[in-house]
Amino acid sequence: GTIAFEAKNFERAAEYFNRTILIVPDLEQAYYDLAAAHLNANKGGEALAVLDRARERFRESFIGEFYSALALQQQKRYGDAIRHLTTAEVIAKATDPKRLDHRFYFQLGACHERNRDYESAAKAFRQALALNPEDADALNYLGYMWAEQGVNLEEARVLIERALKIEPE
Repeated sequence: GTIAFEAKNFERAAEYFNRTILIVPDLEQAYYDLAAAHLNANKGGEALAVLDRARERFRESFIGEFYSALALQQQKRYGDAIRHLTTAEVIAKATDPKRLDHRFYFQLGACHERNRDYESAAKAFRQALALNPEDADALNYLGYMWAEQGVNLEEARVLIERALKIEPE
């Protein structure tokens, strides 16, 4: 399964992880691996179904909530995605704070922006940048979000220029 996954053959990886769950239904990681295969194949609905099965069998987990948010994001259900990211954040703060890295806060910021909550989006992007000032994606996203709104234009220009310097593409 892992080899198929790494070879980007997500359909085959999904078949393998599905079989694993049938044989060993208490192997929690297999549910998350299967959900990841579905996410990578842009099958958010199938990922959510697997994650719901995992949620019934095991206690809530950071990865289950995070993957649920990614699946909901694929379905453009940003408010629901934010709810799962918020739960993931609470779980991580209590159990494994290092999971709350710049990539986590970038996802949260993107969901808030797409949900048109620009203040919360800016807060999440600033958190991402506090954790990794070289996050070109967060610099770019926040800069363009402000530029499109016509606010904080000087800071927006600085952020976009920093992003271009880090990642010219």
